Amino acid sequence: MRQRGNKYYVYSIEKGQDGKVKEHYIDPLADVIETYVKLKDSNVGIRSTPIR
Repeated sequence: MRQRGNKYYVYSIEKGQDGKVKEHYIDPLADVIETYVKLKDSNVGIRSTPIR
């Protein structure tokens, strides 16, 4: 996750075969959370566990 101004953006990070780190942009954090809540409320495809 990165902050730019007052907004946050989500990236996936993986290590390539050459050993270099590769980042892939996903979406703004607000959109990721909105999608999660919609899927959670519809009980489709997300299993949530409580955060302790």
